[in-house]
Amino acid sequence: MQITQIPGFTSPAERALIRVISAEASASIPAGSPACFVFNGTNDGVAVVLPSTGAAAKSQTLFSGVVPVAIAAGAVGDCIVFGFCNNLRLVRATRAASTDAWASTPALAIGDALVINTVYNAFSFGVAGASTAILADVVAGQSLASATTLASSSAGTADTRLADTTALRAFVRAM
Repeated sequence: MQITQIPGFTSPAERALIRVISAEASASIPAGSPACFVFNGTNDGVAVVLPSTGAAAKSQTLFSGVVPVAIAAGAVGDCIVFGFCNNLRLVRATRAASTDAWASTPALAIGDALVINTVYNAFSFGVAGASTAILADVVAGQSLASATTLASSSAGTADTRLADTTALRAFVRAM
């Protein structure tokens, strides 16, 4: 485990990272994405995959941390298991087709719990921090304003995304 130390108050916040190896066959694990352990008798506690590969039922219980820098298939990288993450991937909105309007999104407050989104290999809105007694694995470290429904931005453009993602500051507890 690597624990970065703060030499002074101007440095980034302390955080703990573990060394992992991507067990993905061909996909890379993007920066800011959650990773999930693979327990199959080979590289247990080291091998990780994307939540969509790990399956929804195991993505929360085998959550290994947040990947701060993209990891190519089969490559070695790091997972943040405790501390501040500056580039967490958050799904703000989704739509069924690229010609559909983007749905409204709720506001996000500091301390709100985030959950793993296994479809987009990112995080999604969870529950408000004050309304739950659980100790969340990942909480928002910044607030985001709500957004109202937007007309499709695809008309006449090349925007074919089905998910609108953004980078979010967050706090991770995966230890």
